[in-house]
Amino acid sequence: MSVTLSVDEILSQILDAFKFETPELFGPGGFAQDFSSKTAAIGDRITAHIAKLPVVGDYDHANGGWKAPSQDVTTLIEDVPVTLDQLRCVTVSIPWITSQATKSVALGKAALANLGLALGKDVVDQVLARCAAGVSNSLPVAPGLSNLDTFDGTIRNQCNAQKMFPQRWGFISTAMAQALGADDRTRSKLFYDERCASEGFRRWVNVAGFSTLREYPDVTLAGNNVAGILGDRRLASVTVRRIEDMTDTARALGIPRVMDFHGLRDEESGLELCGISWQEGGTGDVFLSAAILFGIACGNQGGAAGSMSDNAGLKLLSL
Repeated sequence: MSVTLSVDEILSQILDAFKFETPELFGPGGFAQDFSSKTAAIGDRITAHIAKLPVVGDYDHANGGWKAPSQDVTTLIEDVPVTLDQLRCVTVSIPWITSQATKSVALGKAALANLGLALGKDVVDQVLARCAAGVSNSLPVAPGLSNLDTFDGTIRNQCNAQKMFPQRWGFISTAMAQALGADDRTRSKLFYDERCASEGFRRWVNVAGFSTLREYPDVTLAGNNVAGILGDRRLASVTVRRIEDMTDTARALGIPRVMDFHGLRDEESGLELCGISWQEGGTGDVFLSAAILFGIACGNQGGAAGSMSDNAGLKLLSL
């Protein structure tokens, strides 16, 4: 049986597709990131840090001059507790009987991309669900009647009133994206630039105060009547840790190794994925899994309205 790609090459292609599906995890205007090569286990509690804006004060000669409005640097960081409660994986099997029939195993680029896209979409789904539960600010909208004025007027004004950071991201429903895309001003490159116009899902950059605004049909599954979730990088903090390779533990206990763990690190961001491969005894079937261990902190995390990073997010609710 000939295999056209090694496990490391397969995982590398999965990572590329994962990054394409989750630009908010890698870009400067997306989610807050806490990536580390340190190992952790599911259920571990991590303290992430989200930057806050300092307070501006007056020069007061009688009270220290320049020192008067000074702040302890630790007050410029919000400690956000994150529990690593998500261990998600996507797994494919290569049945022995199939390999004998074909004499070849060729996982094509399209199939590998689908694995990465599925894992990436799952992470985004988890983040949006947490955001819907952890954001108290909401705005009623009529998705089918939304246009550029809706985003550049009512929505932008509300985000500004909450003092969101200038760089903002947004996930909106298909109905809202369709209505926005039907506006002649967003259709014309003289006004705004739609990226990925050759792909199925709409995405705009630098429109109405948003660095990225993209169509995400499943945003409606994040909560009752949710038509969109908007925020800046403080709203969602995603903490990712490396999955521990248990083969050394098995070796120390004298247990024969039957699985291999393959670490994969994105050098630009530090995000860690893990590949797990094994052959099943008896059937001879081969399995390959790509996994990510992460935790999410969003908004007020069930606390009082306005607490933690609550004001960094806004829910759009369908009328």
